Amino acid sequence: MKFIILLREPVSRAYSHYQMIKKRKKEKLPFLVAILLEKFRIKKSINAKRDLSYLSRGFYSKQLKEYFKLFDKNNFYIVLYEDFVNNQNKYMNEILQFLGIRKKYNFENKLVFHNNYKPINPILKYFLKFYYKNEYERLKYYGLKTEIWRYND
Repeated sequence: MKFIILLREPVSRAYSHYQMIKKRKKEKLPFLVAILLEKFRIKKSINAKRDLSYLSRGFYSKQLKEYFKLFDKNNFYIVLYEDFVNNQNKYMNEILQFLGIRKKYNFENKLVFHNNYKPINPILKYFLKFYYKNEYERLKYYGLKTEIWRYND
């Protein structure tokens, strides 16, 4: 069994998740309040954990560690979402090779999905990137170059 994992920058992933849940009318709280109350809210039910776990899902190293207890690390191909989006041809061909497909193809960079929601408050975004700082460091253990997730935007 092989696994392909695409990891998105945790703050952007959390905010996008929040916007999706809000659009589905399962979230009424403002983003800041929702993330402050997350730990309490996700304990209510399995659905609450699935829908309202905005920040906790961004701790990828915990999730990877659990997978690696069950499966060999060589069965995983992990790429950062931002790298993938910017160079889809390179990563799609690497994925094909990982799956044992030797033929190379030419893939165009395509934006498949884009939302037009209001951007996250820049101060909150900076704070949340700092919140994930240690997580970025832990992910380096898995060979991921998370520097692109830092405070550059």
